[in-house]
Amino acid sequence: PDYANSRFYEVSEKKIEECKRALAEHIFFIGKFYFRTASYQSVISRMNSLLTEYPGEPYEDEAIYYLAESYYREESFKKALAEFERLKEKYPVSRYFNTAMVRIADIENIEKMALEIQEKLKLKTNFRIIGFTIILIKSQSSN
Repeated sequence: PDYANSRFYEVSEKKIEECKRALAEHIFFIGKFYFRTASYQSVISRMNSLLTEYPGEPYEDEAIYYLAESYYREESFKKALAEFERLKEKYPVSRYFNTAMVRIADIENIEKMALEIQEKLKLKTNFRIIGFTIILIKSQSSN
């Protein structure tokens, strides 16, 4: 059947868009609720879903911010950095831009400090950043 020629086509398309906006908004508000309750893994799940399934919503910059900040608070710094960078690049006039810039600098400083400590110790050491704690793991040398 040729639905495009139906007299209800335009009305139904408009209703579909309204429903999609309502679903996206619902996911967004649930994600914000989880952020307020410090349920960061739930925020990450919701905001990733929102950004994937409903791109281009008017609050996309805010969704990216909550996603990035949740990664940051979960100490997943590489993922946080990627999201803060996306926010910086895609939304340079967002109200979250300055926060993103501060977080990017924080993450870069954490990585820099870890490398400096490793260099100063002059050990063949691996390290893992856990929060603002740097755990050094001595390599096992083969004899």
